[in-house]
Amino acid sequence: MFSLHTARNVDTVIFVTALRLDLASHGFVIDAQVLTLSERMVDEVMGMLNIIHREARPIEFHGEEAAAWKRLLPAFAERCRTWKHGRNCEYLAGKMIPLSLEHDEDPLCSCGKGQDVAPEFRKERAWRSAIPYVTRIAIGPLYGVPYAEHVGGFLAQVATNPSKPEKRCQKCGGLGKPKLLVCGGCKGVGYCSAVCQKADWKTHKGTCRK
Repeated sequence: MFSLHTARNVDTVIFVTALRLDLASHGFVIDAQVLTLSERMVDEVMGMLNIIHREARPIEFHGEEAAAWKRLLPAFAERCRTWKHGRNCEYLAGKMIPLSLEHDEDPLCSCGKGQDVAPEFRKERAWRSAIPYVTRIAIGPLYGVPYAEHVGGFLAQVATNPSKPEKRCQKCGGLGKPKLLVCGGCKGVGYCSAVCQKADWKTHKGTCRK
């Protein structure tokens, strides 16, 4: 549970329920429910707010970050929605998406609230009172990144041998030919061949440090 807030108070709460494979982009997305708070609904979720203040990990907004999140939330909701917008959708009435960029105002329409709530969310007793007010979202990278091979390969290693996962090629996940070549810059990653190392350099150079 993450609470996004300014110096004033909590504005948005994100409940992470799962990490899922996104086949379309060959990457991963965070399956989550978002609770966008407004002054009108504070009394209705007062019990939930006490849990949020006590248990949520706070993330503070700075500058235009709050507005950026409010612009992104409708896109994250559209990315995974299974429900339909109704005739009374606030997006249609206001002719704008998001509905607002202001603090303490909801950027999302009400069509998706309480719809298609993840089973993992429903299992958490402390979260159930928020079900009518949350919208399901899929949070992913804003652009394509070749992380699925690296992360997926590592998870497979841990699943098969959690005590001692094998070291594998940073690019393709191979074991080496016959052994891995270590990056000369950081000494922290290995490659099965010079071809894989060259192909991964554009990604790795941002984190490669001696």
